[in-house]
Amino acid sequence: DPAFCEKHDRSLNSLCPWIPGRLGWLAAEGDGFVLEVGCGMGFHTATISRLGRPAIAVDFSWESARLAALRLKRQGLKGYVVVADGAALPFRDGVFGGSMAMGVIQHVDCPERVVAEIHRVLRPGARALFMVYNRFSLHTLWILGFLWPIMGFLHAAPGFLRRWAFRVRPGLRDYWLTTRLPGFRDAINAGTDAYGLRNPLSRLYSLSQARRTFFPFRVLRFSREDSHAPGRATLFHRWLYSRVGFFLYARCKT
Repeated sequence: DPAFCEKHDRSLNSLCPWIPGRLGWLAAEGDGFVLEVGCGMGFHTATISRLGRPAIAVDFSWESARLAALRLKRQGLKGYVVVADGAALPFRDGVFGGSMAMGVIQHVDCPERVVAEIHRVLRPGARALFMVYNRFSLHTLWILGFLWPIMGFLHAAPGFLRRWAFRVRPGLRDYWLTTRLPGFRDAINAGTDAYGLRNPLSRLYSLSQARRTFFPFRVLRFSREDSHAPGRATLFHRWLYSRVGFFLYARCKT
């Protein structure tokens, strides 16, 4: 649905207004196709295409790839979508002029292998942009200080109290671990994406951990951002998010 794509684009651009600037850095140097690994619904692929660079998007999910391809087609943008595993990209060495993996590396079983594959298919000197989750963020404090205790309460509470909580907030069911008391890793998985405990894997990264993960890339710069309510990004918010934002961006080169 073109209307849904437009609404989704407006929502993301409103909550995350820095995205075009980050992708503009990627598009500004080099030529040829930009590769996106883990494209999801194709928002970033469509954005890079609007910035004048043709794109090839890869996703492991057939449904995500279908939606991304439909978005590109209905918005009249130049790009292609391939169903493939990011740890075994079906491309020759050195064929792409740039690459991005936005919110992907922290969810895969073998992040170093995916990074190595991205590096393999890029030309020498090509730019790459990664986004992972920042370990030292306000959102991490929220997970530890609020969400984790709530998950513990749902596990330990009497049945009648838990049923009452589910009637008041049905979404709490996604945070109820029935088999055991939730641990730190369970809280991180549940608190870093919209699906609660249905999210199978998430990682948080410090700067040093991110630098090691992105090797053999040369990291040029790290920056942090965070989403916010539209119209609420004051100078203080921007200063705060630049230090303890949840989204950790790495600008890299081969």
